[in-house]
Amino acid sequence: MSIKSRILLLVLLVVTASTISLGALAFRRGGEALERSIGTALANAAAETLDKVDRELQERFEDIRHWARIKSVVNAAIGEFDADWRVLSDFDEIRKTYPGIPGLFVVDDKGRVQAATDAGLMNRPLPPELAELDRRRTAATRYAGPARSDTLKSTVMLLGAPIEWAEAKLAPGSLLAALDFANVYAILEAVRVSGDSAPWFLLLDSSGHAIGMPPMLRASHGTTPPTPRELGLDLDPNALSSPRGYRVVTDPATGQRDLVGFARSRGHGTFPGLGWTLLYRVSGAEAFASIVGLKREMLRVGGALALAVTLLGFAMAFQLVRPLESLRDAMQRVQGGHFDAELTLRASGEIARLVDAFNYMLRGLRDREFLRDVFSRHVSPAVARKILSERDALKLGGERRRATILFTDIRSFTTLSEQMPAHEVVALLNEYFAEMVGIVFRFDGMVNKFIGDALMAVWGVPFDVPDASAKAAFAALEMQSRIKAISADRQARGLPAVVMGIGFTTGDVVAGNIGSPERMEYTVIGDEVNIASRIEGLTKQFGADVVMSESAYLEISEICVAEPLGPVKVKGREQPITVYRLVSMTVRPEDLRGRPS
Repeated sequence: MSIKSRILLLVLLVVTASTISLGALAFRRGGEALERSIGTALANAAAETLDKVDRELQERFEDIRHWARIKSVVNAAIGEFDADWRVLSDFDEIRKTYPGIPGLFVVDDKGRVQAATDAGLMNRPLPPELAELDRRRTAATRYAGPARSDTLKSTVMLLGAPIEWAEAKLAPGSLLAALDFANVYAILEAVRVSGDSAPWFLLLDSSGHAIGMPPMLRASHGTTPPTPRELGLDLDPNALSSPRGYRVVTDPATGQRDLVGFARSRGHGTFPGLGWTLLYRVSGAEAFASIVGLKREMLRVGGALALAVTLLGFAMAFQLVRPLESLRDAMQRVQGGHFDAELTLRASGEIARLVDAFNYMLRGLRDREFLRDVFSRHVSPAVARKILSERDALKLGGERRRATILFTDIRSFTTLSEQMPAHEVVALLNEYFAEMVGIVFRFDGMVNKFIGDALMAVWGVPFDVPDASAKAAFAALEMQSRIKAISADRQARGLPAVVMGIGFTTGDVVAGNIGSPERMEYTVIGDEVNIASRIEGLTKQFGADVVMSESAYLEISEICVAEPLGPVKVKGREQPITVYRLVSMTVRPEDLRGRPS
């Protein structure tokens, strides 16, 4: 794909993604705002409706308190002769004024009906369902119910007030009024929260059971008040803990999201309320119908915007493509290893800065390539990164440093190799060096060179290494542990065993690039290098795995277990040197001041 095509595709993708993202954000924010508006309206409608219900109940209570002081009611309560027909006449007048009261009862202090709208109930105990409601009334609420009354053939609430008789300190009885619950339904169903149809609602009592619901639900449930969940409204009761609010619920049958607004009864005047909660519900499809049209309009506008910006991007692509193609060609040359392919384009603005950055990158690549050639096969990745990041501190021309030099050698390798095919010799050396090099790198060392089956490693060049002698000691012990495991595996496969000797010393060396202009090598030279090589040769003489010089021993004497092997005469030195067999370390590698990288 050409650069022009890529730019066009990128512009198209960016514009499309931006349009979709902004549209989705606007759609979501619009939906949230609409949801909040409708939910708040539902909650307010529920609160206003409950206030009307509380006001209606308060007014009826004030009425019944007034009726309880009527002379005929008092006379009926105290058993006055010939009071029955008078109170029945008054009851008829009351029912004409308030047709929503199907029953009035004068009950004496023994619970017997002294007068009632139904003469057949007089001089009898109060019907059981009404007696139960009377028992449940409290002085605070004065109300009980609603409940189904077979006597009155309707669902009623029972309201009572003590009969007031001036000649007695105690009330001679109570006046009870059965209020038809249809009055409450009329208030609930008169509200229009969405459209012209009656709303879907639930009226919950203080225990969270539904005592009021739409006609379709009333017909399908018995006399026991159901919970909202039993009516298909999966709403956590804790969600209704606030005085008013709204929630989004999911219909378990259709998976549709609906809005439910709710409010709790607050009472009215001296009436404290019954702790009822009213819920109004509208379907999500009905609530968010206006958002659907907005979504279509946003898609049309977004498509037009995407087309316009794409055409603009096509025009800009032609202006950008020429210098970018030159930059592409230069990058391809760099990819082929030509780090001298600097650009000399006449450009301005961002393209000019891009060309400058490319040329700066080339210079950095040339420098890094040089350092990589020098060190990549000699140091661990961590040291290589340090070399590349601290090039100014690196001295390749030569410097004197204190370092620890370690030599390894496979004993009797010549004899061993004569017993093996060539490919097995190469495989053995590769396995051996791979393990040893990994250990050197793990303990911050530098692999300086391979000499046949021998390996030379250095700690302290090209940068200082904290605890260099200790890290070399840890590396030596781990090398021996690993070579023994390799040897055991070979013997298990019927191959000859492999034994290795290790020697190391600590002292001053000269480090730098040594060789001819055609072949340079970063290495260390000096007497300590020769001593390390000779010490390694003593391992076979003493039957020791690891031997170290006195200078190395003095630096780790407090953290190692070692056995003195005495002064030893070595080739190339007139004076004998004192050497030690390294047995073990008394600390862990991570306890060193400079932990392994």
